[in-house]
Amino acid sequence: MGLLDDEIVINLQLIDELGFKDTLNLNLRQTAKVIGVTAPTIDNWRKQGFIEALVVGGRILYPKIKIAEFQARKKLELLEDAKEAD
Repeated sequence: MGLLDDEIVINLQLIDELGFKDTLNLNLRQTAKVIGVTAPTIDNWRKQGFIEALVVGGRILYPKIKIAEFQARKKLELLEDAKEAD
């Protein structure tokens, strides 16, 4: 597994530890809580294509794997930016 995959697995475990172990998809508020931003921010990111979501029966749901991928990508981007700043 690569670094991105490792980070995704770690993030999935952390999401599960927040009480979402038996849940495949999170709603807007749950996703905002996991990532640590406001619900409108998540909605804006979804509309801009930064985070993937599913529309099921008119509801917008965020798969845990996509949340974990988003967090992993952002972490690795921050690490890369820090290296470039050195």
